[in-house]
Order: sequence, then structure tokens, then C-alpha cells
Amino acid sequence: MSYSSAISQSFEKRQVVVVKYRLIAGEKGQKVDDLQRKRLFLGLVLSSCISVSLVLALIWIVPYYGFNALHPAVKWIAGILVFSGIFLVLWAGLGLSLKVSFGINIPLFHRVRGIAIRLFLPLMVLAGRALGISKNRVRSSFVQVNNELVLADGKKYRPDDILMLMPHCLQNSRCNIRLTYNVRNCKRCGRCSIAGLLELSDKYSIHLAVATGGTIARRIVVQRRPRLIIAV
Repeated sequence: MSYSSAISQSFEKRQVVVVKYRLIAGEKGQKVDDLQRKRLFLGLVLSSCISVSLVLALIWIVPYYGFNALHPAVKWIAGILVFSGIFLVLWAGLGLSLKVSFGINIPLFHRVRGIAIRLFLPLMVLAGRALGISKNRVRSSFVQVNNELVLADGKKYRPDDILMLMPHCLQNSRCNIRLTYNVRNCKRCGRCSIAGLLELSDKYSIHLAVATGGTIARRIVVQRRPRLIIAV
């Protein structure tokens, strides 16, 4: 074996080692990022639960003595309603925490999970703002946890119940074809990823839509009413 070929083989081995090291380091880094997002999500959910519970309690405590002027039973009825709300908020927060941390489902939680997530997200953004955490970081943690919750369900959906919702920025910036109203107008020239998405849509009979913003995206979802959304 010549000296130059020995050096070449040694360099190739080092390249393989470096690539493997980078892959392992990348996987570890991704796991650390996912764990940090989970911790951020759980912390903000718990702080939101406590804040909402305190507000609900104050709503009942402050006018407590004024209820007697109406009827002695009014304060107890109001108390039952308020503390029922506190129980539901804490139950939803506990359900999210147990599901995210240990994969445990508490009774009836899956029926209100969507409501709980929609309730907590704006509260989490407010709590994050108060703690100096950026909105994008809060939303990133929310997306991470929501994806894991959906995948953990292990449900199967029919193709016509699935919607692939993509942003308009995936389209080539030099393309003059309007895809917002009908993505099938695409000529599939291959200069952007829309052609590949259309192939997936045709292969699995899944509806594909392109939106330019949140308003159009919400309108598409309302019109299609999918059970599962794959979105970017």
C-alpha cells in the first residue's frame, strides 16, 4: 500500500468518525431541546392554572358579602360555580402535565384536551411575557408538546379526514401562478416543493391547501373540517 493511499484511507475513516460524532451530538442536542421545551410548557401551564384559579377565587370572595342582599343561597350557588371552574382548570392542567411527563391519561381528559390547549396557549404567552420569555419560544414549546400528544394517541384517520396545510412561502418567489385558491393550478415544474407535496396528496388522496396567512388558514380549516392537520 502506498503512502498516499494510506493517508487517503485514514482521512476517510476520520471523516466517518466525524460524521457519526456529529449525528450523535445532533441527536443528543435535539433531545435536550425537546426536554427544555417540555419543561417550559409544563412550567407555564402550571403557572397559568394557579393564576386562573386565583382570579376565579377572587371573583367569588370579593362580592361574597354583597350576595346576601339578594338571597342567602346566591353566594353558595356562585361559590359552587366558581370552584367548579377552578376544579376544571386544575384538572385540565393536571391532565396535560401527566400526559406530557408520563404518558398517563386521566378520565375524560381526551375529550377536553383541545379546549384545554386553546385555553392555556394565550395564558402561557402572557405568563411568558411577564417572565421575559419570547412568544416564539413559548409557541415552540407548545408545538412540540402538541405534536407529541397527537402522536401518542396512535389513532388512524381516513385520507379525506386529513388536511395538509402549507404556507405560501414554499412556492417559488418567481412563480406567477396563484395557488391560494386552488393548489392544483401548479404546473409541477419542480422549482419548489409544491410539486412534491402534490405528489403526496395524489398518492394518499389527502387534501392539500396553501394559505398566505392565519385568516385564510382558519377559513380553510373551517371549510374542510379535518380531524387531523399536517401543517408547516
